[in-house]
Amino acid sequence: MRVLISAPDLSPEKNVSGISSVVATIIDGLSDRVQFFHLKAGRSDKDFLGLAGYFYLLFSLLAFPFKVFFNGVNLFHQNVPLNFKGVIREYLFSTLASACRLPVLVHLHGGDYICKPPSSPILLYMVRSLLRRARKVVVLNAYEVSQIKRLYDADCVVLKNAVNDRFFSLKSVSFTPGKVSFIFLGRIESAKGLNEMVEAFKMLRNEGSPFRFVLCGAGPEEDFFVRRFTEVLGDDFEFMGVVSGEHKRSLIQQADFFLLPSYAEGLPISLLEAMSCGVVPIVSDDESLLHVIKNESNGFVVQKRSAVDLAKTLGRLMVIEQNDYRMISLACRKAVEEHYSMAKYNNSLLSFYEEIV
Repeated sequence: MRVLISAPDLSPEKNVSGISSVVATIIDGLSDRVQFFHLKAGRSDKDFLGLAGYFYLLFSLLAFPFKVFFNGVNLFHQNVPLNFKGVIREYLFSTLASACRLPVLVHLHGGDYICKPPSSPILLYMVRSLLRRARKVVVLNAYEVSQIKRLYDADCVVLKNAVNDRFFSLKSVSFTPGKVSFIFLGRIESAKGLNEMVEAFKMLRNEGSPFRFVLCGAGPEEDFFVRRFTEVLGDDFEFMGVVSGEHKRSLIQQADFFLLPSYAEGLPISLLEAMSCGVVPIVSDDESLLHVIKNESNGFVVQKRSAVDLAKTLGRLMVIEQNDYRMISLACRKAVEEHYSMAKYNNSLLSFYEEIV
């Protein structure tokens, strides 16, 4: 089977996109059964103005029919963030795929239009066309199934993101109150709750609480947030940039808590990687995240956009009992093993491909 699959740049040195991580994992996991051809769609983290991305989009659109026919492609696996730019870009590719009579699997990865439809009638038409043209629509959780049906009258199936739990393995579960380490991995922008993290850390420092914070990733507000965290935490803050492979795993395993007080999410790979290592997550009460994290069972939930609630939760967890931490840490690992393993994911996706083709 020959599959054209869309995603931003797949190099972890150039992009920390969750979609890129998902697609790289898919290609690695199914390469013995499927021949993939990557269609680059979306800008890299360093292309903050988007200019290079626009030129590359034009080139990709012109090259699309040739890539399909010369490679004998059987299926287009279209990865779509349901946001303004994502919808416009992927509508264009969807139109080309339809003209080429190419079967399409639309794989949705969160976005603003999961929660509410676009206000523009044109954008609403584009979203509905994207979903209508697809042979199958895949989403990340049951909440998104109901939303897509309610907002766009489209049927879809759930395929939860997954990680290689043999590589992102359980660390030695040890926790020492008073010597806590937090980590963030992902795109560096306000929508990830980084402003709230800065303010929460400031409150904790005013109370004299000692801790360490490691920031990993890249993004349009990288310089701004590196400066702010440095001002608040000084030597107890470390910026690692984009990390991958053994280095990434090592940094995760050295942390006690994974922070993601995001405003909106799909199902972040970095969250599953941290949980697979037994690192306890602290996330916002975003609907999608609540399908993964059960408060005080396999992680902790804080109020979205509330630095005060985040600070209270972090302060409480910095003195959590060792046995309580260990129980939650083991529950994180168990959740990944039972619901987010790579083997189950690959088999499900392959069955979707075969059904469509």
